[in-house]
Amino acid sequence: MKAQSQTFNVALPEDLVKKADKVAKKEYRNRSELIREALRNYLQESVSKTIGMFLPRRTEIFSALIDQSLILKEAAKVFKEAVSDWKKLDASCFRLKQLEHEADNIVHTLTNEIEKTFMLSLDKEDIKDLAESVDDVMDEIEQVANRLKIYKVPKGNIQIKEFANLIVKMIDQLNEGMRLLKRNKLSSREFATCCLAIHEIESAGDDLHRQVLSEMIGKRSLNKDILSMIIWKEIFQSLEDTLDKCEDIAIIFDRLKLKYR
Repeated sequence: MKAQSQTFNVALPEDLVKKADKVAKKEYRNRSELIREALRNYLQESVSKTIGMFLPRRTEIFSALIDQSLILKEAAKVFKEAVSDWKKLDASCFRLKQLEHEADNIVHTLTNEIEKTFMLSLDKEDIKDLAESVDDVMDEIEQVANRLKIYKVPKGNIQIKEFANLIVKMIDQLNEGMRLLKRNKLSSREFATCCLAIHEIESAGDDLHRQVLSEMIGKRSLNKDILSMIIWKEIFQSLEDTLDKCEDIAIIFDRLKLKYR
């Protein structure tokens, strides 16, 4: 038999009724009061669980985005060290592969968290776009490092170091943007400044890429190794693509500023 609440017409589970009866007999307490107390606790727990299904799991999801951007920050640092000291290239490629796997795991976890959550402070597609765009940058960094290793390019190219510096600066700004996003600072001056800085760094990357291509063409001769020219062009294009994919994240930031302000 189940006890009925006179006020809410809610049935108390039979096992809780039996437990209340047992306590009433053992402690000589009023059975009705125990039933009401058990019902009140039961309702509070049920309501909390139900609300929990619909409230945004903001902390877990945005923490995952920050974790992903921190992995990207480490990847940029590893890449910069590799092009600064060519002896570290093999070890750096290995570490970048590990970081790429870690980033992939976060994307999978993040996707699962999103699917289990009914409501979020941002649209699910916006969060997925952010996670996938960060993952694209990670893939691009790993890819360009592997190309340097496979093609055995000459050491000490100054323009590669300059690109590496730009990538580190841009990813620092992306990381800060993720932190501001978690704190719901989309309308803040700091967030706007962060987005602007990313666009300016990408513009500097465009200038550097044009300069590199101009120098390559200027030094070209009939005796120049065409294969070497193709390899260098591909490498610098990959570096430029890395910055472009970073800017894709800033474009998402800009979209979120307008959408959720």
